[in-house]
Amino acid sequence: RVNTAGFALPGADARATVIKQVVNALSRDRPVILHLDDAPHGRAALRLVQQLLTQRPHPVLVLLTGDDGVPPGDTESRALWSAVLDHPATDAVRLGPLSEAAQHQLVADMVQLSPKLVSRVVRRADGNPMFCVQLLRGWIQRNALVQTPDGFALTAATADALPEDVSAMWADRLDRALDAEA
Repeated sequence: RVNTAGFALPGADARATVIKQVVNALSRDRPVILHLDDAPHGRAALRLVQQLLTQRPHPVLVLLTGDDGVPPGDTESRALWSAVLDHPATDAVRLGPLSEAAQHQLVADMVQLSPKLVSRVVRRADGNPMFCVQLLRGWIQRNALVQTPDGFALTAATADALPEDVSAMWADRLDRALDAEA
């Protein structure tokens, strides 16, 4: 944990400026891939992408991931997101939910869960691979799994620990982190 008393952390626009400078410096020697996750929700990130699209002195691939869910009423973010998507150098690839078979494979590739727990995870994930990955990582980090003859299952204390959605999962993770800090 960093003590920031008496030290002002830079704002999002200042961080974006630094990232742009680093990307430009690195791209002088080789192509750069910049991945920005949850892009529709970050104005500074979208402004950075606009700058990189219009001021391209060197090769840079910007990979934006996230949903199209710009917060309702956030006209600035919506305009920035639309401008990035409408730029002639932009190729948008929209991916739908993972199939049930692909989700089963994703879970199987990560950890050998009991078939019953795999089915619960896949049903709850509803095609969202991030949900599967983050849920399994959280269980592993918390030692919430116990080995059974059929594969790993949730411990008795965590048997009902299947969050409703990604937001509930992140809220639970944040609550645990804050409790650990207290």
